[in-house]
Amino acid sequence: MVAERIALVAKYKQVLCITHLPQIACMADVHLYIAKNSVGESTCHAGASAYGT
Repeated sequence: MVAERIALVAKYKQVLCITHLPQIACMADVHLYIAKNSVGESTCHAGASAYGT
C-alpha cells in the first residue's frame, strides 16, 4: 500500500525515497547506490546509478 501511494505521488512530483524494503524499492524507475566512507576525521560520499549508467 505504501509503495503504491509513493508511485501515485511520483506521477506528478519528483520523489526521493531512501529504503531497504524491497516492496517499496521495486516500484522505482531508477535506483541509486550511495556509499559513505570515513577515514579518521574525514568523511566522503559518492553516488552512482545501480544500473551502471
